[in-house]
Amino acid sequence: MRPLNVFLLAFTSAVIGCSGSNGNGGANGGTLGAGGGSGASAGGSASGSGGATSGGASMGGASMGGTPTSGGSTATSGGGSASGGAAAGGNKASGGNASGGNVSGGSNASGGATSGGKSGNATGGNATGGSTNGGSANGGKSGNATGGSGGASTTCDPQLSAKNRTTVSKAIDELFVQKDASAIDRYWADPYLQHNPIAKSGLSTFKSLIGSAVQGSGFSYQRFLTLAECDLAVVYGRYSQTGVIFDMFRVKDDKIMEHWDSDTGGASESTGIAALDASAPSAANKTLFLDFSAAVLVGGERTRAADFLSTGYVEHHGTRATGPSALSAFLMSENVSYTKVHHLIADGNFVFAVSEGKRGSAAFGFYDLFRADGGKLVEHWDSRRSVPSSTMSGLPIF
Repeated sequence: MRPLNVFLLAFTSAVIGCSGSNGNGGANGGTLGAGGGSGASAGGSASGSGGATSGGASMGGASMGGTPTSGGSTATSGGGSASGGAAAGGNKASGGNASGGNVSGGSNASGGATSGGKSGNATGGNATGGSTNGGSANGGKSGNATGGSGGASTTCDPQLSAKNRTTVSKAIDELFVQKDASAIDRYWADPYLQHNPIAKSGLSTFKSLIGSAVQGSGFSYQRFLTLAECDLAVVYGRYSQTGVIFDMFRVKDDKIMEHWDSDTGGASESTGIAALDASAPSAANKTLFLDFSAAVLVGGERTRAADFLSTGYVEHHGTRATGPSALSAFLMSENVSYTKVHHLIADGNFVFAVSEGKRGSAAFGFYDLFRADGGKLVEHWDSRRSVPSSTMSGLPIF
């Protein structure tokens, strides 16, 4: 194996739900979205009506079996109704239907909606917690939940996101660009789980492989973009020997604790990517993506692409085609279908998502980066990874 490939497979990390128990992705039967997240929020206790309680949120949302919410509603595997929510099939509950609630098959929160439920206002306003299926109940529109993907609560301190963005950028630059192997001791920590399918977990494994790899004369790295929301951060960059990769990390207490990545093949052209505008409306852009995903990617309504994409939309996968039809052409040419969004990072004018789906009949993970402007998605870059039957660490790629 080439040294760089060894390096790429050596990222390892520790699952941290900030106080939540660990899980394997989204809620069982549902997906991570606005207001949902991997583990409990920073500080330990979930906040917001419908948020998962401290210690009860799994990595990716509420676990199957029913976790009580902070609002007192009980989450159920089959999507039982909650105060202010809509039961499966769209029957009204106290307060009427709501949007921005929990996923179908996941847990219902106060003000949540389940499969078949319509969007609307929950008791006391829009739903503010829980995991969403693309920001919506199945068959309904998304709500106004604006939480980060790193915690069960609907929001996190914006300063935490900015801090983690800086931490990860410095770590990547010092280790990969400056080739300083001592950066591992400054920025990485055990215990440490790895979601790359052919890499073992553990900081010692990472350190033993990475030092000589990054210091080799043939190794170089370009970092194009770093985004962060709550405890998750993603870096989009190019490795000299393996090409463009999305590396996603979880950060706790200024240490990188967990890693996911796309594969070395099938990535979009990366030239000319715009700079991050951290002042852009992250919450609105997250909602835009969740609505788009629910309708077009997961929902399969490709004719609705123009509702979410600008007329000048640029598809960077392949021929750099433009216009909303370029996305539909890409999905058709690749025979791609989406089933679930596992992780989501909305940071300023960019939204990054890790999703599950298929290319033909084969299971795949999809890594999508969208730039938003003026309430529309205007550019798209992507990569992918096939879902293996097993992994070296025993952890799923999601």
